[in-house]
Amino acid sequence: VWEIFRRRCFPLVDFGHVTIPVDLDPPRKRVLPEFQRLAHGLRSGNISILDARTFYIPNLHYDGQGPDAYFWVGKGTKPDPKGQKIPNEMGSLEVLRAYEGEDIELQLPENLTVYDIDYLGVWCVTFKHNFGHVQIPRPDELWVPPALGQTRIKVHISPSEFDNCRQLSDDLQVEWQAKEDQVHIRLSAKMTDDQYVAFGLSPTSGNATERTACVLTNV
Repeated sequence: VWEIFRRRCFPLVDFGHVTIPVDLDPPRKRVLPEFQRLAHGLRSGNISILDARTFYIPNLHYDGQGPDAYFWVGKGTKPDPKGQKIPNEMGSLEVLRAYEGEDIELQLPENLTVYDIDYLGVWCVTFKHNFGHVQIPRPDELWVPPALGQTRIKVHISPSEFDNCRQLSDDLQVEWQAKEDQVHIRLSAKMTDDQYVAFGLSPTSGNATERTACVLTNV
């Protein structure tokens, strides 16, 4: 911290400083192998640990046919019933849908960090079946940033069976498809437990009157 006086007769004053070592090794993301390919077409690109609670999974593929499958973490060399499910990229604990080459980001619950687990995988609870997993390095081999949100990646959620898709914001997407005399619509959002998204019809013909709505139509 320096004080620079306007009058040149006074010298520059150093109130204190810290020296950054030349060989400083700051925390950084850790790149892991891809998911093991064991069942239901599960595969991915190399998975990254972005910070102490965040995984980035590129090019994720999964057929969605597991009846009770979830993202799963725990201790040990591979997934087992002693592990626990974690939210998907939308923050939901629902059974996993299909993925078709999507890039997603997973957040561990607040009571967990990557230093508390040995693997990340996809596990079917009903049939106790491991669809594939990746091993997490030992804590003394990890040197990742703390989970402060600074490495969060905004990802696009790709459409699947819908022909039309529009990204309304970083956290909200609408998809739609016309089938004969019907229009099928799906909203996808990243949100907290106290938030919701909805679709509705405007009461005013030719005008979307709901101020807080992102998706409205009129008939």
